[in-house]
Amino acid sequence: MIVKKYVADSVNEAMKRIRSELGRDAVILDSKPIKVGGWFGLFAKRKVEVMAAVESPRPLRTQPLSSAHNGVHETTGESSLNRQLLNELQEMKQTLAQFTLQNDAHWPPVYRKWVDYLRKQDVHPTLIHHWVTQIQSRADAEADWEMVRRLGRDVIREWLKPAMAPPIDDGTRIVHFVGPTGVGKTTTIAKIAADYVLNRKIPIGFLTIDTYRIAAVEQLRTYANILGVPIEVVFSPQEFNQAIQRLAHCSLIFMDTAGRNYLNPMHLSELKPFLQHGLACETYIVLSAVTKGDDLQVLSHQFSTLPNRKLILTKLDETSTYGNLFNLLHQSSIPLAYVTNGQTVPDDLLVADAEQLTDLLLGGLGND
Repeated sequence: MIVKKYVADSVNEAMKRIRSELGRDAVILDSKPIKVGGWFGLFAKRKVEVMAAVESPRPLRTQPLSSAHNGVHETTGESSLNRQLLNELQEMKQTLAQFTLQNDAHWPPVYRKWVDYLRKQDVHPTLIHHWVTQIQSRADAEADWEMVRRLGRDVIREWLKPAMAPPIDDGTRIVHFVGPTGVGKTTTIAKIAADYVLNRKIPIGFLTIDTYRIAAVEQLRTYANILGVPIEVVFSPQEFNQAIQRLAHCSLIFMDTAGRNYLNPMHLSELKPFLQHGLACETYIVLSAVTKGDDLQVLSHQFSTLPNRKLILTKLDETSTYGNLFNLLHQSSIPLAYVTNGQTVPDDLLVADAEQLTDLLLGGLGND
């Protein structure tokens, strides 16, 4: 790790030098006001001293051509070591970010208000630190609250855009809907199906393997009857191909799966045989916004082996704290496609949008 100390007229000036020399991954370790020069303490200039650090890049290694077999072995070992080092550095970065956020002297009052609000929203310290340093790099030296609030909104919106996924891709044949119990998965399927049938005029079919709950099949069958679409119930992987053939006239097949406790890896292993059908597919992982942040992270990791993953977050209307959703997008590689904000079919469904999610997070911040 490279650690450097900077003395500048303002934090903004120091941040520009840090970004120029150490890059955007640099972490602020400490900052404090100091006095420089003068005569016996008189006429000294006020400065700011900022200490920053960045992870040292690892040099690339080349292997002789004659040792190809050993090279593969060493690459695997190095890959595992690299992952371990990256995890340790990430933990260190998070600790440093937490320390920085707790150091009141580091942030001017207008930034302090921003930091405090995001912490109350349970946004992860590393993410807050990243956003605030981005704001500082864009703001004037004498930025007021209105400028910080406006730049903060821009920073979060731009950060969100790469994490947004488009709706179902052209050429997709079957869409799996997977998620734990109680997240509103079947209702969400009905909302998306209604959009495709009523608005897009695309013929779809339902297929369900959720035979664990007594009312699950009947609930989906009710939606199928309302929308006028066919439905197939599959009890085993051996019945799957026949059900697909009976739905051959449908452009899209929406597949409902059992809501299980997927924190248990055994339940996920029971699901996978139904997903190995060889058809062009997408897998929508349906999670609830009211789930604890740590559990969201574990579930996201559990589903990491499923094909062509996208995320749906439900029940946004049942919480006023949204930090765990942003933390999930920060720490997971799964893009967000839809959000739901109520139980009404088909109205309470929104295509994921960076502008709307930014407004959702910052809705309680105010303008004063």
